[in-house]
Amino acid sequence: TLIDAWEGMQIPLWIVGDGELRHSLKNKNPLIRWLGAMPAQSVARIMSRAEFLVVPSECYENFPLVVAEAFSMGLPVVASRLGALVKIIQHEDSGLHFEAGNAGDLKSKVQSLAQNPALRERLSRGGLREYQEKYTPEKNRARLLEIYQSVSKH
Repeated sequence: TLIDAWEGMQIPLWIVGDGELRHSLKNKNPLIRWLGAMPAQSVARIMSRAEFLVVPSECYENFPLVVAEAFSMGLPVVASRLGALVKIIQHEDSGLHFEAGNAGDLKSKVQSLAQNPALRERLSRGGLREYQEKYTPEKNRARLLEIYQSVSKH
């Protein structure tokens, strides 16, 4: 879906990660760079220079850590409208949703984000706010302690 969405786009795409399907996907756009698997520090450095993150999952994700990492950097997220991604990413507040598997919808969302700096800035602020309200280490610790306390009472 991601590769198909990028067909004809004039927006650079850097793909971090690796997998069995990498070599079977035909790269139709010279602006797509396959970076392969990388250490977390390198990924963070790349994300710090990005304008947005794309999470094109076609399976039900639980909680992709990369979304919280993007939010912590004020990086808007374009993600499939599927599973937990719907709850984690607030459409038009901290990111944009597209129909999973729909390259045309993904392309449309990416183009609107790429062409609209004000939208990117608004989503960036929304993602950072979401991180600060829910995903900082302190917030996670407090929530985990709440869960432990509620379970230990039973």
